[in-house]
Amino acid sequence: MIRIEDQEAIRRVLRGEVEAYELVFQKYGRMVYVIALARLRDAAEARALVPEVLRRTYDGLGTISHPVPRLGEALAALTMELCRERLKTRHNPAYILEVPAENASRATAAFDMASVFEGIDEDRAARILVEQAAGLPAQYEVPFLLRFVEGMSYADIAKVLDVSISDVEDLVDKGRRLHEREVRFHLEKIAGTAS
Repeated sequence: MIRIEDQEAIRRVLRGEVEAYELVFQKYGRMVYVIALARLRDAAEARALVPEVLRRTYDGLGTISHPVPRLGEALAALTMELCRERLKTRHNPAYILEVPAENASRATAAFDMASVFEGIDEDRAARILVEQAAGLPAQYEVPFLLRFVEGMSYADIAKVLDVSISDVEDLVDKGRRLHEREVRFHLEKIAGTAS
């Protein structure tokens, strides 16, 4: 896949080179999907949102003033805004961590995330991780998901969000701690109900 800097892609699109936006789609499409899945908790709905986010962003490129904004950040913000709109129109029950009670009991003792997902297939574990991250504040959710679900390096996340690597490290660490606290709370509830 050809990589392209955001500013260069926007300049090329504004000059009429529409195919340059395909590179933006390749670079950010998965990030938009992961955020949408975390918020909406519906894979089909999340997939349908990706082209809408990218189309709206494409339609708005001509109104961007210079200097060019952080495209990854703008896409993440728009994705979360569209997800909020969709969630207002449907009944959205609170998520309950879906792990076996025995995993919850083992994990609460020494809080070991490996114990949480022991015996759970990789796809289901990823879904649980994504869904549980939906409760994180937005500034931590995106870096957390990109790091732990997508497996992106700190350097790649820094490029996507247009922030320093040390900022990404701080955001991911804070997100991880908040996520662990939320998971621990749910595990304790599951383990308590099992006894």
